[in-house]
Amino acid sequence: SITNGAREGARLAIVNQDVGLIRDRVRIQTFVADAPAANAANCPGGTGTSICVRFYKPTPNADPATNAQCTTVGVGCVAVVTLLSSYQPITPIIKNILFPNGVTFVASSDEVVEFTCPNATTTAVNCPKQP
Repeated sequence: SITNGAREGARLAIVNQDVGLIRDRVRIQTFVADAPAANAANCPGGTGTSICVRFYKPTPNADPATNAQCTTVGVGCVAVVTLLSSYQPITPIIKNILFPNGVTFVASSDEVVEFTCPNATTTAVNCPKQP
């Protein structure tokens, strides 16, 4: 579920860079609650569920998350959507023996931006909803 959410968020981010809409898309696809972001960059931290949406320059590294962030998002930037979700089993035996601190799941997806929106002629709500 969280892998699908990260993938769907990245698919939207390549044509619509409105972070609020991307986070909504991830929430709808994963059926998990989104805790407030740990910092202003909307990235995971702490406990609960966090959705991170960032845009990186495509070079020099193959892993976009190690590159500098795009100051202005444009075609060619790499959208990286990361979802972090903590899970606490409710069954006491499983919780106490196998997962006393819970389990943290992380999924990430990256795609290259194909269209910049919102832009001078299109608002975020009217941007494409899916590539």
